[in-house]
Amino acid sequence: LREWIEWHKGLGVEKFFIYDNGHGNDENPRDVIGDDPQVVIMDWRDRDGNTQCEAYDECYREHGSEFAWMGFIDIDEFVQSEKPLPDVLSTLQADVVAFSWRMMTDNGLVHYDDRPVQERFTQPAEDLKPESQFVKSFVRGGIDGLSFDRDPHMPHHPALEVVNPDGGKAPQCSVGTGSREVAWIDHHFTKTAEEFVEKVKRGFPLMEPYNTTYRKHAVEYFFAINERTEEKEKILAEGLGKPQA
Repeated sequence: LREWIEWHKGLGVEKFFIYDNGHGNDENPRDVIGDDPQVVIMDWRDRDGNTQCEAYDECYREHGSEFAWMGFIDIDEFVQSEKPLPDVLSTLQADVVAFSWRMMTDNGLVHYDDRPVQERFTQPAEDLKPESQFVKSFVRGGIDGLSFDRDPHMPHHPALEVVNPDGGKAPQCSVGTGSREVAWIDHHFTKTAEEFVEKVKRGFPLMEPYNTTYRKHAVEYFFAINERTEEKEKILAEGLGKPQA
C-alpha cells in the first residue's frame, strides 16, 4: 500500500480515498501508511454485495465535484506514464479516460518476499490479449448521474465521451482498445503462487456469482498468466485444492 501511494504521488495524484474492504483481523491501512494528510481511509469492512462498485459510487458521489479527475483503481494496479497524470488528462476532451491493463506475471517467483511489487514483478504476460485489454477508468469530476452500477471497470451514464490516454476514441465498456501509447496500468493480479492462495481465500470484492466461479477455476486462471511448474502446482493444490471442472 505504501509503495502504491508513493508511486502515484510521483505521477501527480494529490488525494487518495482508500476504501478498506478487509476483515476484522486484517492489517489496518493507517498502521501501514501513518498520518498522511493526502490519504483518507474509509471503513468498508465486512460488507455484503458488490462492495467494489458501491465504494466507487460513493466516492464519486461524495467527492467527484471536488477534483478535475478521479481515478478508480485497486492497489494491485500501478499506472504507468512518462508524463504526470495531470498533464496527460488535461489535454483530453472527454468524460472518461480508459487505461488498459497490462497483466504482469509472477516473474518465475514462487514465494513472497518484501521487495517492492514493481521490483519483483517486471515481466508482462503479453500473449494474454483479451485479459490485457480490460480497462480501469479516470473520470472527469462533476458529472451528474454517473454510476459504476455493477461494473468496476467503466462507469455508466447515458452519454459519456470515452477516450484512451492518447486521445483516440474508446468504447464505453470494460474491454478497451488495448492502447498503451501514452499510459496504461500494470495489473499485478496473481503475484506469486503463495500470495495468490491467500488472495483467493480472502475472496473478491464483487458479486457472489463471480466469486463462486473464480474460486472454482482459480488454479487455471493462475496458469493462464504464469508459467506452470510442479512447485507452483503443489502450492496451489495444497492451498486451494485440485482444479474443479
